[in-house]
Amino acid sequence: MLRKIYELPGSDVPTGLMGVVAEADGHVNQAFWRDYAPADSYKSGQITFVSTSIAKSKSGWYLLEWAKGEQYRLAPFWGDDEVLTPTIINNRLVADSASGIAWIGEDLYAEATLGQGWVRKYDGTDMGVAVPDTWAYSTPQWIGRNLLFALEANPSYRVKIWTEQNGTQTLVGHSGDDSMGWANPGSDGKDLVWIQGEGRKPDDEYFPTRWIMTSKFSTNPADIKPRRMIPWPTRSISTQITPPSVGCGYGAFRYDIGWPSATETGIIIVRLSDGVSWVLTSPSLVPPDTWILPLAITCDELFATYTGARMYTIRRVRLDSLGPGTPPPK
Repeated sequence: MLRKIYELPGSDVPTGLMGVVAEADGHVNQAFWRDYAPADSYKSGQITFVSTSIAKSKSGWYLLEWAKGEQYRLAPFWGDDEVLTPTIINNRLVADSASGIAWIGEDLYAEATLGQGWVRKYDGTDMGVAVPDTWAYSTPQWIGRNLLFALEANPSYRVKIWTEQNGTQTLVGHSGDDSMGWANPGSDGKDLVWIQGEGRKPDDEYFPTRWIMTSKFSTNPADIKPRRMIPWPTRSISTQITPPSVGCGYGAFRYDIGWPSATETGIIIVRLSDGVSWVLTSPSLVPPDTWILPLAITCDELFATYTGARMYTIRRVRLDSLGPGTPPPK
């Protein structure tokens, strides 16, 4: 299942906005349309919508109202991905500490407010706090009924997991030693990947050594068996907007070299069985002709967002078109 937001035709003329949830090779399940509005309508009041996540048979979005050039009101909504009038979770001013957005799972959802991240059932049952301070943690990802995310508050980086049985605990990493860090996790429920930083001294801002890591997935920290894959080229080990995509024994990560002022960006694909990798390098940063984020990876294809010629698209890349790949360093 893929999600797409189209905004046409450009930022300097009136734009219309459409959000779509569709099967990769099937029918459109859900579509929303906001009619054309002047490019500067956010100054006088404009309502738009943004996608957050999808799960089996479900989708999550939020309405965003602008006033006087600033974000004014948030209204997250979710529901069955074939319903055209989804449920509004709440409708609050952005300045309200209880305002926030929701990350959708098949059975549960996580509501991230300005202060805390709550887990709830779709009938409204409160399952408790999963994230004590949403500003300090990465974008969460549902793995079945388990919520995977990371503490990414420099100098501390730890991979975390929330389960119904044990609440929130550290899955990868340990406290008390900030010379190492564990961040940017992703999983498909079979394999787990993350970025590991090593060798940082007390006065260092970044980790001098960084690796893409993997293990078989488990909710039990004692069952995580880390394996190094390949060096990580980006200075920061933090999650970049969304978690890496994992599927069929592959992991796909967005990277940028020179962060925060990137000189090169793209997507790294790693085969988790042996560390063989492929790199899709963005052709140009100015004007933008770039790979943005991996969305999903299967045994045959990578799905990723791409921007070029002022168009934001989803591209499909066959893995067998990428050649033999680069072996990991010995």
